[in-house]
Amino acid sequence: MGVTTDATGAALVTTCQPALLRPAFAGTDGAAGTLHDKWRLRNVGTHTCTVQGFPAGQNYRADGRPLRTSARHSGTPSPALLTPGQHASFFVSYPEPGNLGCTGEPAARMTIRVPNTTVPLIARRGERACHGHLQETPLVHGG
Repeated sequence: MGVTTDATGAALVTTCQPALLRPAFAGTDGAAGTLHDKWRLRNVGTHTCTVQGFPAGQNYRADGRPLRTSARHSGTPSPALLTPGQHASFFVSYPEPGNLGCTGEPAARMTIRVPNTTVPLIARRGERACHGHLQETPLVHGG
């Protein structure tokens, strides 16, 4: 995983695999009744790799049962090249539950599936959106 070579010996950069990424919640911003949670995926491997596209989040209750989670995508994906120690970020946005007259989902954990991979990352918190409706941005370098 990481950098491989082609038949000529030229380096090829591969997709960042889940074992090489660590998810981290990076804070919340909000305006006009919408919350924007920033997430980062750090390359903890020893090789450069890429991520591109929209991560797929799934919320879970504290007892491990999945919560209804649906996401709309906003933005245009482009590749993010991550050297060891660098991170890509994305936002998950949702209306502030109190403004909608509902209680946010009791999300205790969230899995994040990185595009073009099969094993999800496990985050230590979830998104407390009403009815699990989220909006996600694509992964970008840094941020």
